[in-house]
Amino acid sequence: MNIRGIISRIIAAVLGFIRPSVAKIVKQFEAIQARLDKLIALHEHKLDRIDIDLEASKARARAAAEREEERRFGLYQDRDRRVSELERAQRVRDKINSLIS
Repeated sequence: MNIRGIISRIIAAVLGFIRPSVAKIVKQFEAIQARLDKLIALHEHKLDRIDIDLEASKARARAAAEREEERRFGLYQDRDRRVSELERAQRVRDKINSLIS
């Protein structure tokens, strides 16, 4: 056997040894990648749900703020109405007092 034959057999033996290991490693990396893809998809789904919940929460907060503003506006209107009634009652009282005097 010449040196070339020996070297080629050594290379073949080494590659035969390396190839199955490389194939195993590649399969393991593919499995890890598949698990990571699932995990990423799960987290993206959770983030989407959080975004939806956040938007719904913002909408509820805006609606509550609008209701509070309407309530306050109603209170101001009620106060203004009572003030005008008070002023009218005071004018009537002043007229009655002026007629009595």
